[in-house]
Amino acid sequence: MSTISKYINHLCFVSIPSLFIIFCLHINAQVLTVQGKVTAIRYPVQNASVTFIDNTDTTRQFPALTNASGNYTIGLPTSVGPNTNSLPTKFELAQSYPNPFNSETVIPYKLKKESDIQVTIYDILGKVVRKFNVGRQSVGSHNVLWDGHNNFGQKVASGIYFYRLQAGGESQVKKMIFNEGGNSMVSLPRISSLQIPD
Repeated sequence: MSTISKYINHLCFVSIPSLFIIFCLHINAQVLTVQGKVTAIRYPVQNASVTFIDNTDTTRQFPALTNASGNYTIGLPTSVGPNTNSLPTKFELAQSYPNPFNSETVIPYKLKKESDIQVTIYDILGKVVRKFNVGRQSVGSHNVLWDGHNNFGQKVASGIYFYRLQAGGESQVKKMIFNEGGNSMVSLPRISSLQIPD
């Protein structure tokens, strides 16, 4: 059994304005147990949603809700075998998730070489809504979080949006749906193509 499969206790304090999150990590065998507490000022927050996302596969999510005392526990599967993660062999823009979304969505992508990164969100007419000038990033898996606001900090209207990843001389485009009302079922027209300016 490797030393990582024994146990590690690590206490972290994360301070967000008016919100405090405390969590403790325990590694035993092949499950990583994360326990924590969410408080606002000094009071526990009940039914707060806490989600851990696997950076190597952003479709793997591990959610939990806090109890009346603000506490949560999440069991994360781990592997004590050899590391099978490999570097990406191609440039790839993945589907955003959740999609449709009503508050925020993650835009994941993979880079096969170090590049300057730019992610741009377009509305259905091809107008720029939000631009992320990420800067230089290394080979590997990365993501950008979009909260449904434009470059001026205003909430965008519900509808279809396109996002484009530019890395070096390569680019890819995908589609997503923003639904401010919160219902994941949206009836929107089918779009066969969109002209995005170079």
